[in-house]
Amino acid sequence: MGGFIALVVIITIGAGIYAGIKQIKDNQKRKIDLIDKYGEELGMTIFNKLIKLGFSEEMLFESWGKPGKEEKKLTKDKVRVKYYFGAYKNQQGNTKYSTYAVVENGIVIETGDIKR
Repeated sequence: MGGFIALVVIITIGAGIYAGIKQIKDNQKRKIDLIDKYGEELGMTIFNKLIKLGFSEEMLFESWGKPGKEEKKLTKDKVRVKYYFGAYKNQQGNTKYSTYAVVENGIVIETGDIKR
């Protein structure tokens, strides 16, 4: 029985190590792919989950991920979308967001934190 438990522990530890190594490799591949796509500076900015004004909508999503909410306004010559990120539940159980980005005609023009 003791040998079986030891084997289960070894397998569990091995699986954890494998998962950690896979995550490191996946992160390295993502970094290389972003640098290849956007160049060293912008690729590293996106990899580090940072945003710069002037980023494309695609770059925003690659950096911060899929938004939790969006508000779209259309005018004759503009498409303006406010994206919300960093979802959390407040004390009342309502979904709130910690950050936002405003994209106008596909370009990030504003970002900020939302006060709690």
